[in-house]
Amino acid sequence: MLPEVAVVAEDISDGDIGVLIGAQGYMLLILKLDECLGFSTNGLLQVARTCRLSIGRSLID
Repeated sequence: MLPEVAVVAEDISDGDIGVLIGAQGYMLLILKLDECLGFSTNGLLQVARTCRLSIGRSLID
């Protein structure tokens, strides 16, 4: 299991986030989406409901 996943400058969909969450689940502590496009707040909601991570300001900016 990976406690941290970083995705940089990629087009990532809500479905991609769902696959990641399905594979990592509660073990994921840090998810970095830096300069990524394509996902919505629904994708982030999947993360919030499933993972034990905190959403930092850099994710929201």
